[in-house]
Amino acid sequence: MIESLAIAVVGAIIGGFATWLFGIPERRRGAAAEIELKETRRRRQAPFLAPSAKMFQNLYESEGGQTYVWTGDNVLCWNREEMPEDTAEGTPVFFVIENRGQGAERIEVKLDRDKITLGQEPDLDSTNDLTFFKYPYQPAMRGKRQIIEITFESQGVKDTHRYETFHGRRALRRIDPE
Repeated sequence: MIESLAIAVVGAIIGGFATWLFGIPERRRGAAAEIELKETRRRRQAPFLAPSAKMFQNLYESEGGQTYVWTGDNVLCWNREEMPEDTAEGTPVFFVIENRGQGAERIEVKLDRDKITLGQEPDLDSTNDLTFFKYPYQPAMRGKRQIIEITFESQGVKDTHRYETFHGRRALRRIDPE
């Protein structure tokens, strides 16, 4: 009787171990599916920024109670792919973008870890509801790869997405999450 009880206990232990062991692939698949679901939600419930194709004549900026009109070579947009080679150090670059994803709150934008401006045209009769990045031009960085980090809150979740750009050029591609 003790022998049959011992055999039953050992059998149960071996059976439990086998069940646990052979369940590992299933648990891994479940964990992988959960990670994929989280990444899908992360992409879906977030802004998705891209260069804007909107046509316009002027870009309006409101800063410190003043409204400025920009029409020059420093506005990267539908008709200007890059800054002129002779652009002076510190000239403000306006890179017109659009959000093709969800809206967000409490947004902070950094270009290679330095804060830059994410601006919106003021609400005037002559504006086009444009959104833009604004950063200072650096001739030594011209055409070099840079990373834009956008930290935001969307539906109560805080996240950071990363985009690749090239200094002084109208290029923007999300790299994290892909």
